Amino acid sequence: MIRRHMLSRRTHGANYARHQRYRRLARAGRLALAGTVAAVLGLFAVRTGAAFAGAVLVVAGIVLGVRARHWLSLAERSGVRARSENVVRRALAPLQERGWRLRHGLR
Repeated sequence: MIRRHMLSRRTHGANYARHQRYRRLARAGRLALAGTVAAVLGLFAVRTGAAFAGAVLVVAGIVLGVRARHWLSLAERSGVRARSENVVRRALAPLQERGWRLRHGLR
C-alpha cells in the first residue's frame, strides 16, 4: 500500500533522506538564529550593567550555537545518504524499463 506522503515524495523527486536533510537544516537555522539573538542580547545586557543576566544569555547563545553545529553535521550525513539513494535509484532504473517492478523504501 502506497501512503499519500510516499506518493507525493516520488512525484517531486526527493527521497526521505533529502526531506530529513531539509528538516535538519531548518532546525540548525532556528537554533543558530536563537543563539545569535541570545548572544547579542547578552552582550547588550553586559554593556548596560546587568553582568550576570548578560553572562547567562551569552552562555545560552554559545550552547545554542553548538547545538546548531550538531544539527548541521546531521544534515550533512543525510545529504550523503540522499545522494547515495539517488545513485542506487538511477542504477536500478534500466531494470524497470525491462519490466522489473521495483519498490523503494520497504521495511
